[in-house]
Amino acid sequence: MLQKETVVQVIDNSGAKTAKCIGMRNNGNSRIAGIGDIIVVSIKRCTSVPSVAVSAVSSAPAAATVIKKEGKKVVKGEVCLAVVVQVRQPSRRIGCERVKFSASSVVLIDDKGAPRGTRIFGRVAVDCKNMKIL
Repeated sequence: MLQKETVVQVIDNSGAKTAKCIGMRNNGNSRIAGIGDIIVVSIKRCTSVPSVAVSAVSSAPAAATVIKKEGKKVVKGEVCLAVVVQVRQPSRRIGCERVKFSASSVVLIDDKGAPRGTRIFGRVAVDCKNMKIL
């Protein structure tokens, strides 16, 4: 279970590595979030270089080319939505099973609910797949 001020890992390729939970969404008055819940996070640590556009002049004096470098999709301090896909605290499933992961992890999503990255690294709980979240 996650609550405010919890630091979580980001397991997609959006460029973020860690994030801090700063709020809950779609939970009513609940102060905790479990697997499949949407939370509001602030990005704390990123990797890779920011995307920039560089102008380079070719041999022809009138022609200029623009080279775009691949970069991260998020920056440090940005506020994003995320879906909880792994929690360290054991959680109960139907049938009296308990599931526990080694760390609490999230996947960043946009306002429409689509993932911001193109790949997800690591395991995603079956509960998220059954809820059609990702």
